[in-house]
Order: sequence, then structure tokens, then C-alpha cells
Amino acid sequence: MAGRKPDYRVCTAEEGQNGDRFYSDIGAGWRFESDKAIGISVKLRPNIAVMGELVLFDNKD
Repeated sequence: MAGRKPDYRVCTAEEGQNGDRFYSDIGAGWRFESDKAIGISVKLRPNIAVMGELVLFDNKD
């Protein structure tokens, strides 16, 4: 993935008191394809504790 722009933004999803959802960027994801699999490789920021829901958004930047 080195040198490639990420295909996805990786975020945690949290629900606020009024039911709105908030997203916090915690990493990036890249599509990959090999002879054995098609998938997404995810790299998280250092020292992040993750609990709950992860959401991947297309990286439109």
C-alpha cells in the first residue's frame, strides 16, 4: 500500500444523545486483490483502542 492513496477512510461510529451519529477518523483502508482473495487492508492510527462499530467510507479526497 506504500505510495498509494487510501481507498477508504476508517471511522468509529458513535451515537449522540439526540440519536445523531458521529464519526471519528481512526485510520485508512486499501483495496487489494491476490490470487487467493479480494479484500481491504486496514491500517489504524497508533495507540487507538477500538470498541464498537467501524465504518469505512469511500475516500473522496
